[in-house]
Amino acid sequence: MGPQEDSQPGIAIPTRVGVNRTRAGFRWRVAAEPTDTYVRGDLAVDFAERQITWGDRRVPLAATEYRMLSEIAARSGRV
Repeated sequence: MGPQEDSQPGIAIPTRVGVNRTRAGFRWRVAAEPTDTYVRGDLAVDFAERQITWGDRRVPLAATEYRMLSEIAARSGRV
């Protein structure tokens, strides 16, 4: 018997279609972002201005960091 040519069962390889669907899901969620301001203690997430403040100081965040924090704030009590 020769070596097996089959791929290993149970290993999922992401396809371009699957990756595109995932990205589309993120775009949909960001579009549904609230327009008011979320405040919890010193933290304030201004969805309309896309700014984060801690106390009276603006917090500079990368785009991905802002998206993650705004997703959590928008779903406060459910996350």
